[in-house]
Amino acid sequence: LIIAYIGNNWPKSYHRNDNHNALMFWAMNIAILVAALITMKHDANASSRGVQLLSRAQTEEWKGWMQFAFIMYHYYRMYSVYNEIRVFVSAYVWMTGSGNF
Repeated sequence: LIIAYIGNNWPKSYHRNDNHNALMFWAMNIAILVAALITMKHDANASSRGVQLLSRAQTEEWKGWMQFAFIMYHYYRMYSVYNEIRVFVSAYVWMTGSGNF
């Protein structure tokens, strides 16, 4: 209850719609891309059948990247990438259904 009280009464740091920052949006996306490229590794034991197009592991990885994009889109209020995010939402729903066979 103490945490809920503090959360309810904590002073706001900025107004909800004042967080539109295109530079920070792109900087965060570039930072996560660099981190991903640095930590990328090959898993030789991933599949005994070789490389598979749209395997479960691949679609789960892509869905994780799309979740990051959703969060950044909403947090930084980047309305200029609205169409791309809608495509991500459609692809996310499709990959969720196709990965359950």
